Amino acid sequence: MVLDEPTSADQLFWDDNDFPNNYKNCHHPDDLQDDTQPIPPMVFLHQHPRHSRLLLRISFKKPDGQYFSTTFVCSTGLPRQFYFGKTTLDLLNNAGMIKHDTEMDCSYIEVAGRKVLCDRTPSKGQPAEADAIGLKALMGYGLCLSDDNDCPGTFTKLPAHF
Repeated sequence: MVLDEPTSADQLFWDDNDFPNNYKNCHHPDDLQDDTQPIPPMVFLHQHPRHSRLLLRISFKKPDGQYFSTTFVCSTGLPRQFYFGKTTLDLLNNAGMIKHDTEMDCSYIEVAGRKVLCDRTPSKGQPAEADAIGLKALMGYGLCLSDDNDCPGTFTKLPAHF
């Protein structure tokens, strides 16, 4: 994560250094590909000499019945529920999953029958590829942290897929 000015959320972005070595463009090699089954949700800690990241890997169900997985950075500093990088946002838009509320002037997706606010992942310069889940969603899905590196956290209210 790079933060040029601590007071500006617009300067915040993640890159491949914030993810495990086998990740490319901030995604697991199997992310963003159609599948007939969802992956089991997985919470894991990625530790790097400069930082530690709590990551959530989970599937979305598309209207056509197919699933695709993505990996989220769990960020307590982001106010909206979901933030999507360019590739994930394009996939969600092409599937007709991103909706816009003109009265509230905000974008959302539906998760388990509820409208969930979403936005483009903040970045500086080129569009970000990382997906992030913000504090409101982390709390809403019941994130419980532990000091166990093998199981750094669980969600008590997380659906099997989004």
